[in-house]
Amino acid sequence: MKLTKTEKFAILLTALFLVFSIGLRAGRDGGREELYISTEVERRPLDSAVETNDAPTDAPDMSLNNEVRIPVNINTADAELLTTLDGIGEKLAARIIDYREENGNFERPQDITLVPGIGDGIYSRICADIVV
Repeated sequence: MKLTKTEKFAILLTALFLVFSIGLRAGRDGGREELYISTEVERRPLDSAVETNDAPTDAPDMSLNNEVRIPVNINTADAELLTTLDGIGEKLAARIIDYREENGNFERPQDITLVPGIGDGIYSRICADIVV
């Protein structure tokens, strides 16, 4: 039995298709590594993380009772809210408000150091807790 040109062409096309499909699948799967993500969490008491200083440094500032600290807007905060900042007492809170009233709003958090009595030391303690 002799094959016609059309039949030979169809067989050749089918063979090429199969070779291409097998090669494509092998290339797609051959270079891929499976990724497994572990959902296990190491559990240890909170005290051990504090004692060994293993607490994450980029985690939000949280107190021991797991309350998230909300930043204080130094342009709108009243004296009571300002006194919640570390190192800011009633006198400094009053100076901040006076400075705001005389000079307008702070343009950036660092500008709070322009208030008399607030230097780099106090600013370094409150910089993470203030916004404008």
